[in-house]
Amino acid sequence: MTPEMVDLARACARDAAVDNVEFRLGEIEHLPLADVSVDVVISNCVINLAADKAAVFREIRRVLKPGGRLAITDTVARAPLPDAVRQNLDLVAGCIGGAITPEEIVGLLKACDFIDIRIEFDPETACKRDGTTGMDFGDLVSAANVTATRHR
Repeated sequence: MTPEMVDLARACARDAAVDNVEFRLGEIEHLPLADVSVDVVISNCVINLAADKAAVFREIRRVLKPGGRLAITDTVARAPLPDAVRQNLDLVAGCIGGAITPEEIVGLLKACDFIDIRIEFDPETACKRDGTTGMDFGDLVSAANVTATRHR
């Protein structure tokens, strides 16, 4: 996300003697990678922050090789979020307001020719109360693991 974060990641990889990874600065909607050039795309709680989630999944498909895999963990809404939540910038920045439902995720992935789509909620990560706004969400938003395979 920032040059400093990339520098830190590179230093950590060097310290751990890991030489099969590469870190690049970029935006998730515009990955600095060639078409059909990677085997796996991983992401940890980033897609909910993107305004155009369809563009994110199209970009992931663009860089994945056929048969390549997507493995993400992200904030997912168990039901559609009210407009008041979606439009609250504190909740968007807090990884709640940008959460979409599993049905929306499946639709976006299928539109990009992904198969073997799986979404598994982590029962321990329900967002009961937002620390910034104090709003109570019950079990409406929680973390989920999403996996899929690029078909062709």
